Amino acid sequence: MKKALVIVVAVMIGLVASVALAQEGPPPAVMKKIAHDIGLNDDQIKKIENAGFLADQEKLDLRHEIEKNRLEIRHLMSADKPDEGAIYSLLDKIGALQTKVKKNRVGLMLKIRSMVTKEQWEKLEVLQAERMRGIKDKARRFRGGDEPPQPPPPPAPPGR
Repeated sequence: MKKALVIVVAVMIGLVASVALAQEGPPPAVMKKIAHDIGLNDDQIKKIENAGFLADQEKLDLRHEIEKNRLEIRHLMSADKPDEGAIYSLLDKIGALQTKVKKNRVGLMLKIRSMVTKEQWEKLEVLQAERMRGIKDKARRFRGGDEPPQPPPPPAPPGR
């Protein structure tokens, strides 16, 4: 009975995580506004959307594999005498998969950077810095902090 309950809870957690993963990133309307604000043309937008779609597919496969390995670890841990070697091996696999997820995200960023002009990239960096500042300000207000908002960061140096 205990193992069945652990499995049910693990599946429920996996479902919640799947829904959360599907909602990552800004909504399409916000993405279109950002594309317009930095001056992307229709061809650039189409190429970036396609690259993002392909990267997201790969990322979801990797995250699914991570969750399968975590589930297997929970199963192995519930044994009377857990197999340490198997558990550590699965942890190594999870670490390698997490590195692939990070490379997937950085690879997408590099691919997008190669599809835009230097000026468009700089505009995107400014918008991202403003967005992050807004998120930090909201978090500060939510916590009830009374520290003043931070000044905007200096512009990126030329040639980046």
